[in-house]
Formats: sequence, C-alpha cells, structure tokens
Amino acid sequence: MLHHTSGWLLDDPLQGAARELGFGNETLWDFLRGLVELRTVTAEMAMDAAMAAGVPEAAADRCVESFQRTGILVPTASSPSLHPEAPVLHAWRLANLALPADYRDPDTLIGDVQQMENFAAAEVPPPVATQWPTGLRRILLAHPIHDAPNRPHYALGSVLYYSNAILRSAELGPLPRSLRVPPSFGAGHPFDLTVTMDSRHVGMPVTFAYDPLTHALIQISTEFDVSVPPGHALIAVHLAIRRVQWRYRASTAYPTVFLDLGHLLEVMETAAESLDLVVTEAAPPEQGPIADQAPSLGPILALRSLRMTGEKKEAGEHGD
Repeated sequence: MLHHTSGWLLDDPLQGAARELGFGNETLWDFLRGLVELRTVTAEMAMDAAMAAGVPEAAADRCVESFQRTGILVPTASSPSLHPEAPVLHAWRLANLALPADYRDPDTLIGDVQQMENFAAAEVPPPVATQWPTGLRRILLAHPIHDAPNRPHYALGSVLYYSNAILRSAELGPLPRSLRVPPSFGAGHPFDLTVTMDSRHVGMPVTFAYDPLTHALIQISTEFDVSVPPGHALIAVHLAIRRVQWRYRASTAYPTVFLDLGHLLEVMETAAESLDLVVTEAAPPEQGPIADQAPSLGPILALRSLRMTGEKKEAGEHGD
C-alpha cells in the first residue's frame, strides 16, 4: 500500500493496480493505519486493531472480513485466488487471454522450470540474441557512460544501447534470458535491431545488425530495399519469434510480443529525446510471409528514422 496525499493506494495485481481506497469513515482509516503499523497481522490481531480503532465489538469480525474481500488483508501462508470481479480478470477476459500464472507460489515456478527442462530435452532453447558469424566486419560501440558527444556513433550507440543492449545475462531453468532496459514479458526480448546508413566509402546505404551482447554493429547483406535520408539512420525492429514460441507454446502469448514492441519503441524515443534527436515512424518495406524469411533475421515489425544531426533544430533557431 502507498500513502498518497490524503489517501491510500492499494497496488495489487490480483485486484487491479493502484486502486484508491475510498473510506468515508474515520474509524476505518484508523483501523487501516493500525494494520500498517502491525506489519505482520493475524486474524486475532486484526480484530484487536479494529476494536482499538473504535469499531464496535459486534461488528469487528465483519469489518475484518470486508478488508479480506477487498484484498487489503491477505493470509501470508496462502496463495490467494482472484476475486471473480477483480479488474485484472475483466481486462484479461476482454483480451481473450488465459489468466497469468501466480509466481508467488513456489510450486508454480518449480512446475514451469520442469516443463522447460522437458522442452530442452527435445529441442535446444534459442539464444538470447542472433549469433552472427565472426568473420563479418564489426564496429565496436562505446558504452554511453564512457562515450562523448564528439566521438563517432555516440548518438546512435546511445540509442541502441538503451533500446536493446543486454545489461546482464540471466536464465530460467535451461532457458537463457537477458535483462535489458525495456521491460519484456518473461524477459524474452523477441527482437533484433538492424541499422541502415549511407556509406561514403560504398556510395550507397549499408545495413548493420546490432549485437546486444557486445554492443557492436555488424555489417550484413540484406535484401530489404530502403532509402535513407541524408543525416539519418533507419533502425528496423525484426521479430525473433522463436524466443517466445519455445517457452510459450500457445497463441495466448502472441499479444505480449506487441506489448514488448511498444516498450522498446517508447524507450528508443525517450533515449533519442534525451540527446535532442528526433525519431519518426517510417514505412517498413514490402516483405513476404514470415515463413519465407531468412532464419537469421525475422520480418520487420517497425521501422524508425533517427535524425543523427541537429540541422532541424539549428535551422529553427535561425528562423529558417
């Protein structure tokens, strides 16, 4: 619970996050304050706290029961089930999704890991990022903390790092996972990034894959025909669906891919804005069905144009 200005907010995913508790009775507020001070509460302690706050003894049991129904009082030794009218249940029904697993229950995590062990016995789990051949040209990017605005690729490197770089490796049973800045359902991060820029040496646009493991650009050949405006870089978000499919083998997991996509794009825009850069939406190139894509790089779900110079801002300052 969180005390906010003159009221209390209850942050409980089972009941609906950040619900404001509307108590018009000062006695109930006193009861709530007493519960917070107790921290660990038994049923007997809750009854005593209710009566100490001024709740009549004949009504104390009903008062405690009402707090249990709203999710304010939850038994610590149990895994409470969802209330049939909980807001989160309504939202999941509207999306036609199965209820999320309750990972507060240790048995849920044990069963989940055992299921993945069975998957891994039949099929090797996918890596956290696409593995590119070592012989390709690489451009190592500096960590944003150790970089400087006057160094090459400073702005692009910063945007890529905060959008998709692996901050720390993790694992869930036999499945390798990664922790990055944008949140991701199950830490799957089912995307690869590529960057297309004009090359003065080649005289035409060149495409690089972004390696989140080493924070580097890797020059690759691609069949995607895109034009790059002067002073811009095109960042494509490719779908790596197997990172989701391997673990979640049901259609109910697919909507989470688009939630993850929204997280990544918002973080990308925020990182660009912090550097006074502009990210705009660009139309993805025409692509064939997902099944026809090369296994190393999935279809483009989103394409963003990153203006790498401050020409627009400078022009505005001069009144052009």
